[in-house]
Amino acid sequence: MAIELTISPFPPIKPGCLFCEPSKSEPTRHLEKWDGWGGGHSARNLAEITLYESDNLRVIPDSFPVRPDGQHVLIVGKKHRTAFAQPELLVDEVAHFLKRLRSEASGEVIYAEHGGGMPDINHINRPDKNMSIHHRHAHVVFGSNSLDPLNYMRDALTREGWSPRDVETHQGNPIEALRELYTGNPYLFFNIGNRGLWVEDQDDRMVSMTTQRHLSTMYGEPVNWKQIPSNPNMANEAYVRFAKLMSHCNGSGLFIPR
Repeated sequence: MAIELTISPFPPIKPGCLFCEPSKSEPTRHLEKWDGWGGGHSARNLAEITLYESDNLRVIPDSFPVRPDGQHVLIVGKKHRTAFAQPELLVDEVAHFLKRLRSEASGEVIYAEHGGGMPDINHINRPDKNMSIHHRHAHVVFGSNSLDPLNYMRDALTREGWSPRDVETHQGNPIEALRELYTGNPYLFFNIGNRGLWVEDQDDRMVSMTTQRHLSTMYGEPVNWKQIPSNPNMANEAYVRFAKLMSHCNGSGLFIPR
């Protein structure tokens, strides 16, 4: 049964959170050679790059895009929450962004989110143990392909012991669907157009990077952003994909780096 919440128990800003305070985080070292930092600055944190912005949302590059052409970004909520299913629900802002992206991008647009649970009333700061970054963000992957990502993800999740549920999304708006589905538990939601997959993780056992692992494998080779600091080949490939994404962001379309 979906929960009815209008006020979040989380603070608007959480000190030390990468997405709340990106300028206070460590530089993204594998991007040091990128010439787009501007002003003679050395590398800063990737999360400081804004490609698109609205009142309550920022869109930033992914640290290791799953597509070799780099067409993979993150939607990040400005306030500190752990899921887009939590209040405040940014229904219109997410829908507007996805609609614009679908009109500009060739091919389909994938929305994928590993959302967090609501904290226990007596453990307000309890994190979801398997999330890499405990701040609401969703992966948006776009571009043409000859693949079937929805069925691929369904099969991959089933092989891992999950039972993904097929759901419909009204006018391709994932947040509207999340409003009806969320019970306060962690979840994975995978959406393309009007179709989606829903997995409720009642035991909080879904490992981080589930979406990245499966989608990158579907597009070619599995990638792992956590290996970048220790694996020069991973670091170089992540930079190449990032550079390809940024080359698309030339100021004439939806994404304008700032």
